[in-house]
Order: sequence, then structure tokens, then C-alpha cells
Amino acid sequence: MHLPFLILHWECSFVPELVRMPPITIDQSALAAFGTQWRQNEGRLSRTSPYSSLELGRLFDNAVGTALASMLASIPIRPPVRESLLPPEPNCVEVGDGRVVGGVRPRIST
Repeated sequence: MHLPFLILHWECSFVPELVRMPPITIDQSALAAFGTQWRQNEGRLSRTSPYSSLELGRLFDNAVGTALASMLASIPIRPPVRESLLPPEPNCVEVGDGRVVGGVRPRIST
């Protein structure tokens, strides 16, 4: 199963000055579109596009990832690499779909 997730990768060799985490903000126009779909579906979101529950989760994942990256001295936000147990770079916030099994991303052999 592939789920959206957020993982913070941090190496001890780099310790930036932390700042206060900014408020998590969600684009109101994007959120309104989900609300419209919610009403049309009588209080639920579908699992398929457009305006699926998965897409709503991604909207929030991106907002939380952006706030975390800002708090951590504006480190970059990167999508996870499915085939790797390591992050795309040493100090980043990963935001995106990933395969999680028991809390560990497995290496996928080809």
C-alpha cells in the first residue's frame, strides 16, 4: 500500500539554528473545492480524483512539510525515493508517497 507520508531526515553534522515553526496554512480556495465535493457526495470524499481523500491528505502533507522545512532553517523539501532506504539528500523533509512496512521503507529489488 502506498500512503502519503512525511519524514524528517537529519544528520548530526549539520545543526542549524531553529526558528519558531510558522503556522500551517492551507490554501483556502483548494480547501473549498474539497468542501464542495464533500457536500455533493453527502458528507464524504471519494477515493478517486478529482478531490479524493488521498489528494486532501497530500494538501495537508505539503503544508506541514513546508512549515517543518521553514522551522529547520529552510532545509529543502524532497519527494521520497521509493527504491532507497536513504533520503534523497542528508538534510531534508521528505513529502510524498512512500511505501511503509512496519515503519521501515523496504528496498525494492528489480
